[in-house]
Amino acid sequence: MNRRDVLLKALRNETTPRPAWLPFVGVHGAKLTGRTAREYLQSSDLILAGLRRANELYRPDGLPIVFANGPARKSTATRRPRWS
Repeated sequence: MNRRDVLLKALRNETTPRPAWLPFVGVHGAKLTGRTAREYLQSSDLILAGLRRANELYRPDGLPIVFANGPARKSTATRRPRWS
């Protein structure tokens, strides 16, 4: 079973021979391309190069290209008491 099949079966909640692996590259892509995080995040070409390099090195089942932190942060946030 190839990497794509593992990912698609996992997304369909089917049995797979191993867990699907989708690492978040983030600014680690800057390190992989030999650039600073600032340079990397300001260039779509460098971001693409970082994702391609991560795919070559790590051979994951897929690579997320967007990370939506907002909804998760809101759902796990706790209210702080207001002290008078």
